[in-house]
Amino acid sequence: MPNKIYFYRMTTDNGGAPCIDDGLWSLAICKPRIRMGADPGDVVVGFAGNDIDPENGIIHTARVTKPLPDGEYYDDVQFHRRSDCIYRRTATDWKTEPNPFHGPSEMATDLGARREHTRVLLSDDFRYFGNKPFRVAWSRFPLLREKLDRLTKGERVNHSDEVRTELDVLLREAFARPKVDGEPTHKRNCPCNRDDDEAEGCAE
Repeated sequence: MPNKIYFYRMTTDNGGAPCIDDGLWSLAICKPRIRMGADPGDVVVGFAGNDIDPENGIIHTARVTKPLPDGEYYDDVQFHRRSDCIYRRTATDWKTEPNPFHGPSEMATDLGARREHTRVLLSDDFRYFGNKPFRVAWSRFPLLREKLDRLTKGERVNHSDEVRTELDVLLREAFARPKVDGEPTHKRNCPCNRDDDEAEGCAE
């Protein structure tokens, strides 16, 4: 079975989701369905929402290298200085460390009401374009364009063969670019992309 490709639209690009500190891509907050579902070799693509880039270029893409399950990312001291490592396990639950992205009220969204969403994705095979989105010649990818236009909140992962072919071509072109070619578009106190329908101004 071919690896899965997840794509979604970003309305916020503030260095939190994804985080690329020290040349390592991580998805630790926001997008719990992607974090729980993606396996090594799967690809995550964040397209710019209209408020970031009316042309809907690619903000980032990554091939998942290693998922860390069961809160291992937050427990491991080697990750504690990373910007998105904002939670710590306590004797009875979890706590939120001071950070510019999410407060304690976001914990249920990030970690799950029963802390079932503590899986974090890592990648050392990624491309980050940030405030210089990778331009997509959409006339060459009409079926993908249609799918993206119809996507509001959440993400797409199940694709027809025709859409998958277009994605494969586009990703080859994106991965041919430098690993990092931009800075975060927004300040770090800008709300992150979320999956829940109540998050106005987060995930399109």
